[in-house]
Amino acid sequence: MLSKPCLAPFTSVNLDSTGQVIPCCVYNLKGDDKNAYEYFPKPNLADNITDKFNSWDWLRADMKKGKYPSNCDVCKLRGESGKTRADDYRRNLEPLITDEMENPKLLMMDLDLSNKCNLKCLHCGVHSSTGWIKDEAKLLNVNGNKFKRETRPWRSKIKNNNILDLLGSPELTKHLKIVEIKGGEPLYQDQRYDVLDVFMKHDVAKNITLKYVTNMTYKDKKLLELWSNFDKVKLIISTEGTGELYNLIRGHKTTNTDILKDNINWYVTKFHELKKQKHACWFKEKLEPLKDSSTHLSINWSVTAMACNIMDIDNIFDFIESTNSGYNIKGTGSTPTLVVSPDYLDYRVLPKWYIDTARDTMSKSRHASVINFNNKLSYWPEEKRQQKFKLYVDYIEEICRLRKQDPYAIPMWKELKDDYMAI
Repeated sequence: MLSKPCLAPFTSVNLDSTGQVIPCCVYNLKGDDKNAYEYFPKPNLADNITDKFNSWDWLRADMKKGKYPSNCDVCKLRGESGKTRADDYRRNLEPLITDEMENPKLLMMDLDLSNKCNLKCLHCGVHSSTGWIKDEAKLLNVNGNKFKRETRPWRSKIKNNNILDLLGSPELTKHLKIVEIKGGEPLYQDQRYDVLDVFMKHDVAKNITLKYVTNMTYKDKKLLELWSNFDKVKLIISTEGTGELYNLIRGHKTTNTDILKDNINWYVTKFHELKKQKHACWFKEKLEPLKDSSTHLSINWSVTAMACNIMDIDNIFDFIESTNSGYNIKGTGSTPTLVVSPDYLDYRVLPKWYIDTARDTMSKSRHASVINFNNKLSYWPEEKRQQKFKLYVDYIEEICRLRKQDPYAIPMWKELKDDYMAI
């Protein structure tokens, strides 16, 4: 699956919104590793992290031999047409690795503080968004849960990890170089200040790069003030569409890409103001604001590709390019990540003519990421495709009915419905 062992179990832990500790955020709880499904075995979060990290010797040994449990299948599927989570770990951690492949230690924490979120994206669910709670309950009752929505009751409520448990365990944080904070929506979390306070009180904040995977619909000045205590801060903004398609995918009728632009400018401007107040030497830096990758605050983008936005990928990258105002704002170098679960949102459910039309559009793109992504697109066998395609159309129409939204925001929806009716 990978030419080199995945770095996650040697260097990192992921804490998901239910308190579960796994090697990374796409490690499936249901797979060959039966212990992964064990739910929060210890009441103290620090003890739980320590126990789980120390229990992965078998996984590390297998990965060194090129053996991966089925829990890792999401990376395999994503790698067929896009980037993988293992790619992210390699890019971020390889420069930091010393002897961790023989003597594992925590260089990175990937923290889902809770599932609290202000949006309810099509490809998400109650496990990562409280906005999904009502819709998830309704979808469960559609034809015997035909859309395979979340059935575990402890997933279907607001869950906050007790992040302050880490205060008493400085040994867990002493080697940390990267802390990735997600949610839900990380800028919207109840414990968004508490988690930073842990690293500041352990006196390791100055060594840490903070990464937030955010929908960028929320502003918080106090967070900006706390960020100035850390080595670097990277805001990774997720976006999946433009125009009305953005609203359909996000499950929100009023938020839009103009809000993303405004909030980016707000964060960058306010950060400069705070930095100016804190450092007298800032005036010199002001001449070349945030031009290189070593600067304190940077903006990047995460684009997720799926059936409903495959026609919009080039427009998304045009939008990303339009946000670049001379600051360290990047996006054109990131290959889109594929939605592979639920599988009826995978772009390969679409008819070949539709994928080919999207490919023709992307082949004319001026964005290298779009061209690279386009070159990797593939097709499913027709029998499998038709079965999943029908489920995809049913899902979109049911969601639009529940949310009073218009499926015709999806490009060529009429033609897709004609195909659906012909099956």
